[in-house]
Amino acid sequence: MKCIDAPELKQTFVGFDGIKKEIGIEAMEYLELMISKGELLQIKCSDGRDKYGRLTCDVFDEKGGSINLRMVKSGYAYVLPSKCFSQADGVIYFRYQHLAKFSQVGL
Repeated sequence: MKCIDAPELKQTFVGFDGIKKEIGIEAMEYLELMISKGELLQIKCSDGRDKYGRLTCDVFDEKGGSINLRMVKSGYAYVLPSKCFSQADGVIYFRYQHLAKFSQVGL
């Protein structure tokens, strides 16, 4: 997904409280909550592919909202500038990442 790096499914994190969290599963479950079954999604992909040969895409819900950006806003994905379509996109995503960190939401 464009501009973001979400945790791998098996990725874990041990918080300051010493509790191990399965952050990959949490991020996947949040993404599933955002997408309703049967909902039509719009996908806008870049012309090129990433270093793994995958298309980099921005995913929009039926109302035109960016699911990629919502993942960052809610703290379930981090910004990956190398996957952004433009520097301006990166700036927008970083603003929401800082807001999520400040608000201590998500991961």
